[in-house]
Amino acid sequence: MAWTYELILVVLLWILKITEGQNAQVTCVISKRCMLPCTIEPHGGDVVIHWYQAKNNDNPVHSYYLGKDQPFYQDSRYRGRTSLFTDLISPGNASLSLTDVKIEDQGRYKCYTSTTKGNDEQFVKVEVEGPFKSVDITLVTDTLTCSSEGLYPTPTLVWSTDPPSDTQIQPETAETQSNAQGLFSITSSVKKTSNSTYICTVTAGQTTQTSSLKQQSLSAKEGEDLIIPCSVPGANANLKDFTLTWLFDGNAKVLTFDSRTSQSEAYCPWKGHVKYTDKETAITLHNLNDNTLSGRYSCEVVTTKFRHLEETEVFLQSERGPGGPHPAAIAVPVAVVVIIIVGLVGIVVKKKICDATATAFTSENDNTACELQTDKPSSETGNAESQKLTNGQ
Repeated sequence: MAWTYELILVVLLWILKITEGQNAQVTCVISKRCMLPCTIEPHGGDVVIHWYQAKNNDNPVHSYYLGKDQPFYQDSRYRGRTSLFTDLISPGNASLSLTDVKIEDQGRYKCYTSTTKGNDEQFVKVEVEGPFKSVDITLVTDTLTCSSEGLYPTPTLVWSTDPPSDTQIQPETAETQSNAQGLFSITSSVKKTSNSTYICTVTAGQTTQTSSLKQQSLSAKEGEDLIIPCSVPGANANLKDFTLTWLFDGNAKVLTFDSRTSQSEAYCPWKGHVKYTDKETAITLHNLNDNTLSGRYSCEVVTTKFRHLEETEVFLQSERGPGGPHPAAIAVPVAVVVIIIVGLVGIVVKKKICDATATAFTSENDNTACELQTDKPSSETGNAESQKLTNGQ
């Protein structure tokens, strides 16, 4: 890792040489580490380095001379948070490492250097942003709520739909708050009035995150195949480096996929009854059985910039005639006994197979191993009225 970091510094020094005479600009994340660039001519003698924040020239942010750091007159706000790359000073690197970045650290900095070749001043403009990573969206009855936290500077939140609406969506509620650290949280709610995809976009500084949600219903006949879509809206439709998770009734996993590894995994009892094509988001259910596969399916697509949740209620239509008895009702007692015995044996065998780790479902053996069970998968939260996009970590 050390050589990688030094390579980055070398590239940075080269860029700074090109932009010599201009003010550099960096964006730092609050509570994280940040590097303020500064270069000097390579030298073999003594060097003096002073870093100042422009609004306070009395006490340096960091000082280095006589071959070592000099913390005696350091601004107390930076104590224990600054350092230089001492091994790289002679080759020409006077950059400052600043840890545990705070809102108060933003502003203009001066890097003063003095060597046998002369004196120099360079300036760096520091902007700070909050560490927000995601936007959460929930649906309760007909009210959509979008929220995010850990934001800086003051965020904005915008609602939209796909396809676009002719009228601008007016939120019912909107609230922005700040905490003791100066970081903001934002929340907004709107009424769901159509079957469109609802999109919530939060922007803070140069960072934008998006979450979207859609609900729909589909029906199919028993024994037929059914494609359940997961349509990522708008500009995010061109997927790259994403994870995909399909759930049944809110918590039972159906299938997962990671585009970075191209690894997909299906879970019992859907193994052998779900088909997936790499780098797509839709799934295909086949050999549908009303007793096990009807219900609510949800897909979640996640990247570093957006999340999309799509819920689909699947209804299966029976093949029996109107008013006619189900074929099972006229089975002779002997056949019933045989079916029960075979079923019990099958359950024992199936349990052993499904206890093993599920792997990619490309073989016919998998289709046989995870025959659908009689009962639906249990779900304590399957009837919950709301679905939430969370960090999922």
